[in-house]
Amino acid sequence: MDGVEVVTGQRNANCDDVCAAKQKKCSADHLRWLSSCDRLREQFGCEAGCEVVAGLGPSYVDGNAPKPARPAMCFAQPAEGGKLSCSAREEQHLMLCPCK
Repeated sequence: MDGVEVVTGQRNANCDDVCAAKQKKCSADHLRWLSSCDRLREQFGCEAGCEVVAGLGPSYVDGNAPKPARPAMCFAQPAEGGKLSCSAREEQHLMLCPCK
């Protein structure tokens, strides 16, 4: 993770936008490293728990989100899942972003 700054995005923002706001680029290669329940708990607390779900990058659901969105829940990608994308975004989620 040399030279990589881990940044928490605003609700509904993708990592490309989050890193660009810091004059940096999202490092898709480092998304997998951030996509673990342990790392998400360190950053967000994950009060409602953490689930490993294909298709969702490292993210936390805003605590003020509507109940169906599962507020205060963290989501990580399975280790054997497909490539994670810096352009992915989820409604009500705060993404955990690696910016270089």
